[in-house]
Amino acid sequence: MPLRFSKPTKSAKRLKALLYGVSGVGKTTAAISFPKPALIDTERGAEQDQYVDLIEARGGAVLATSSFDTIVEQVRTLAIEEHPYQTLIIDPITVVFDNLAAQWEKKVGDDFSKHRAKATTDWKRLTTLLSALDMNVVFTAHAKAEWINGDFTGRHTFDGPKGGDYWVDLAIEIQREGDVRHGLIRKSRMVGLPVDTSFPFSYDELAERYGRAVLERDAVPIAEPLMRLLDLVESREDGEELVGKILKKKGLTALNELQPDDVQKAIEWLTNA
Repeated sequence: MPLRFSKPTKSAKRLKALLYGVSGVGKTTAAISFPKPALIDTERGAEQDQYVDLIEARGGAVLATSSFDTIVEQVRTLAIEEHPYQTLIIDPITVVFDNLAAQWEKKVGDDFSKHRAKATTDWKRLTTLLSALDMNVVFTAHAKAEWINGDFTGRHTFDGPKGGDYWVDLAIEIQREGDVRHGLIRKSRMVGLPVDTSFPFSYDELAERYGRAVLERDAVPIAEPLMRLLDLVESREDGEELVGKILKKKGLTALNELQPDDVQKAIEWLTNA
């Protein structure tokens, strides 16, 4: 049997980022500075004039909704159809997750945070779909005080689904001093942006470190086999868990990184599992 090893290559994967911070630091402005944004505006904040002008200048468009089902449907459409957008923004995810948790609370109550656990399961379904999307994905989130074992750490964390930063490549706490916006790296899979360092935050600065060509290339609709794989995942209660095993085995973080042969093998495995 011939050896099947090959030389490693650097990934040209799209950026998946989380930007969070206290009110007024400019999270929305930072997010919509990304190229050709399709902005899901969950608080209707983008209706302000300064945001409208920037979104138009960046070649973007807005959908005002906090409906989880609508967001899932729109992400699926962005994945399979041709469109001019390069970056999907959900601003902020805090509102979407809180709405999900409230809906589940009516069904299962809040004992032992059951409602938030159910909402987190739904959120994993969305991130599985997003992992097949050939776009940059930028989440924004409100900030909240970080507590560990009942003690305040003196830092902030994001307000959203527990473990919600696991899926992203980069988590940045946006801070502001006067007119200058800084990005404090809280999580990173990028060599050029190490954890617990900061940099003057701007899209151009980030593009230079990540790779402008990757961030600004046109989106490509996903192939039919990958869509079949997504349908299989959504039809199973354990679909997201099984996808996680597939990606872990391959050393990948997103479904659109799978090679065609691997997609077909995953379809066969899920069909027979």
